[in-house]
Amino acid sequence: MVADRLALELGAGKFRRAPHCLSLVAKGTIAGTDTLIVKPQTYMNNSGIAVARATRQYGAGPESLIVVYDDMDLEVGGAYEFGQRGGVLAATRVWALL
Repeated sequence: MVADRLALELGAGKFRRAPHCLSLVAKGTIAGTDTLIVKPQTYMNNSGIAVARATRQYGAGPESLIVVYDDMDLEVGGAYEFGQRGGVLAATRVWALL
């Protein structure tokens, strides 16, 4: 839902299939910077594979990523910084694969 809302806010249009990175992608612009919104189409614990493929395909480094995922232990609207307590295993795998 976050990715869909972000795409709508950016006027990115519809998500399209990107089989090379096992994802749906939409392109938009944030503050003049080209932005790619990626929705992995893998099982949750394999989403890191899709993110790693997308970063290679589109030339993005880990420093340019914002990873959004759900966590039932996190307050609505809350956030963790990487390396903080909790989070799902998939988020850790994203970083491990980059």
